[in-house]
Amino acid sequence: MKFLTVIFAVITINYYVNSQELKKVTKTLAMDFVENLYVLKNDTKIKHGEYSLMIFGDTVRNGFYTNDEKSGIWKYYYLKNNTVEFIFDFDRKMILSDTLGKERSALYSEGHEYFAYLAAVNTKYPREAAEAGHYGRVLISFTVKSDGSVSDFGLELGCGDAALNSEAMRVIKKVAMENTWYPAINARGEKISSTIIKPVIYMLQ
Repeated sequence: MKFLTVIFAVITINYYVNSQELKKVTKTLAMDFVENLYVLKNDTKIKHGEYSLMIFGDTVRNGFYTNDEKSGIWKYYYLKNNTVEFIFDFDRKMILSDTLGKERSALYSEGHEYFAYLAAVNTKYPREAAEAGHYGRVLISFTVKSDGSVSDFGLELGCGDAALNSEAMRVIKKVAMENTWYPAINARGEKISSTIIKPVIYMLQ
């Protein structure tokens, strides 16, 4: 299925930040994701002010932009129970939600839910697999090193169709390398390498 990104609504308001007049924009993206943001009225390519990404009324992430750069406190959420995944301070370049004594795996800088969104909209169902009626779940693993770099992509679990396995590898590698990662930490707060496993699910309709 091909997804299209469209503008759902544009609302102009008289709102000023640092003497700059802003315009509020609401965009409906693929898979019913909705962006609410402000842009400069004299340059609508520049985000400035409050921002949120939502789906069905639940927040995926929210924060602020200053002249098209993320600033201040950003919160990233799991859709399940709408709980916070992590909190990042872009002014101090640090994760605020880490707790000494508590280990965690690596974090995708745009959030777990946005990783899943990007994987979904970038996945193409191989025609030969669809025509053959093949479907299934593929697991792709990779390493996030202590410096945040990613490597060692591998097929953790295939679905029996080489084309589906290959497409899953392509899309997970693309999304994983599209944005930065915050490396895993151990109970002492030290940055360590960790393995991430991501699924790609193919369904015929």
